[in-house]
Amino acid sequence: MLRSGPVLHLAPEQPYAFDLALRYFTRRAGEICDRAVAGCYRRLFALPAGLVLAEIAPADANTLRLAVRAPEGAPACDLDAAAAQLEHVLRRTLGLDDHSQALAHALEHDPQLAALVRAQAGLRLISTPDPFEAFVWAVLGQQISLQVAFRLKAALVRRFGIEAHDEGEAYWAFPATATLAEAEPAEIAALGIGTRKATTIVQTARMIVTGALNLAALATLPLEDAVAALTALHGVGPWTAHYTLLRGLRIADAFPASDMGLRVALARLRGWPEKAPVTAVEEAGERWRPYRGLAAFHLWFMLSHS
Repeated sequence: MLRSGPVLHLAPEQPYAFDLALRYFTRRAGEICDRAVAGCYRRLFALPAGLVLAEIAPADANTLRLAVRAPEGAPACDLDAAAAQLEHVLRRTLGLDDHSQALAHALEHDPQLAALVRAQAGLRLISTPDPFEAFVWAVLGQQISLQVAFRLKAALVRRFGIEAHDEGEAYWAFPATATLAEAEPAEIAALGIGTRKATTIVQTARMIVTGALNLAALATLPLEDAVAALTALHGVGPWTAHYTLLRGLRIADAFPASDMGLRVALARLRGWPEKAPVTAVEEAGERWRPYRGLAAFHLWFMLSHS
């Protein structure tokens, strides 16, 4: 079986700015799963068929090219099936089918944010390939800096993920839910993550594996019910719940209003000398419904690239 698979062409809804997606990935110092290299996006996936390295790059002004291949030394797998699966996953992850007009209309009553969205035209919400990855990332990031969170994620991925090499570069697949379900909290805590967070990750992974929790099904619930289902879990508060629903399930109105970065970004947008109070973020968010989460993503992007 060939090491290289088919090349697919993906046509995003326009306007779409792939360069902004790459900038989002490159702003994340220490990220080892999502890679932006030489104008393309690469990620290693551990699929049921085997290990597959996916690469997305521009094909022309309005089209992206998705190529898949088996990493060096990896067992042969069905790359045609892998390409079809990853086309669906990556279209969703990169927001290729999102429509931007609805967000622009919703922001008509906030001229400052509307101007920011126009300046970042083509930026789409970047989500995780799997909802549980967003959940784990949210738990890791509770009450610590982004830089520390990336170090903890890297430690978790190196301990429980899968490494592969291609053309002299190392790539890592995020740990499978089943793998984290089989771990003991003490193993994860020993990475510097802490017992409470480790317990939350392991207990939630076990609930997913046993069928007691279906994260994807939360997308069918009213937002308040989805938040309630997540905050009923060990170690999960409103911020973690909303962040998981936004970055993991692409729920456009999920809104982690207490997020420190969001408070700083809103203050910068408004020209305030200090970070915005949570109440000010919540009040501003009322004008952004039902796309508060998408507005938050634009603010986060502004903060990380200004």
